[in-house]
Amino acid sequence: SAVTLAAARDLATEIEATRSRLRDESLNAAQRRELKVKIFDASERMCNLLALTIFQLASTLSRDFQARVNSGFAELRGRLLRMGTDLLVEKLERIRARAESVLAGEPYPLGLAQRLHVAFSEIAGADEIATGGRSKPPLQAD
Repeated sequence: SAVTLAAARDLATEIEATRSRLRDESLNAAQRRELKVKIFDASERMCNLLALTIFQLASTLSRDFQARVNSGFAELRGRLLRMGTDLLVEKLERIRARAESVLAGEPYPLGLAQRLHVAFSEIAGADEIATGGRSKPPLQAD
């Protein structure tokens, strides 16, 4: 219903605000961990709200209701895609910074290659999901 969709929009705003707070470099590790848990919990609630919205949409015969919910759903989808893209860019920036530091001669921690491989694989998987497999494979030249 419109109420469920409004709750999902409010939750998206909460996630965006929490992500913004995570950019504060004065936060200690415990504060950052707490904010990340808050985002994870909010993401789970978002999944539940979106599943409920889809169920409600599929359960109604009213074309007017479906059109209103679809419109709100499209706006929310755009916001969520932007958030996901921002997360991917931030992760890529962290991977790049770490790789550059190693190339500059900083110590190479045990397990770094595996962590970088996992992080990059997550990005490639998210890209495949977001594009429906229509993007080029990672690192493929034009």
